[in-house]
Amino acid sequence: MPFRKTLYFLTAYCAALVFSYLILMRCESYLFGLSIFFVSTVLSALIPIGMVYFVKKYSFIKSSFENFLVAVIGFFVLFTFSVFGPVFIDRSISYHLVFYAVENGAIQEDVFQKQFADSVFQKRIHDAQMAKFLEKTPEGTYVPTKKAFIFSGIMKLIGKLSGSMDNYDKTKV
Repeated sequence: MPFRKTLYFLTAYCAALVFSYLILMRCESYLFGLSIFFVSTVLSALIPIGMVYFVKKYSFIKSSFENFLVAVIGFFVLFTFSVFGPVFIDRSISYHLVFYAVENGAIQEDVFQKQFADSVFQKRIHDAQMAKFLEKTPEGTYVPTKKAFIFSGIMKLIGKLSGSMDNYDKTKV
């Protein structure tokens, strides 16, 4: 199969994947409001599987093995896009600072901290409760669950092995 034809096909396929992903993410946020990372992972797996039918029917790729490879490529394209796109945007305080500065022309630190800190904290508390990492006590404190201890141990080990714990260590109170 010619290289140019393959390149055109993969470009159109990836564009269709991303377009489908964005439409379904928008629908999901209105209907269910689940964790963005969870939904991104599920959509990254399901969309390429669903696209295999269209690839098999409307493209020059006919063998099952090639269709499997196209689905795997689709998963990695969407997963990479979702992690470096919507998930980063949802989780990154740096992105939020930039968005705020662009929308308002400047950042006044004290005003931004008052507006931003509480809303981010409340969102992260909600996310942690939805993930069953924290439980709220009758006294109003949040305590870690058994799942949180396991997850924390694994992630701290990965963080220490990869040298990515610096920011966390600097922000400890």
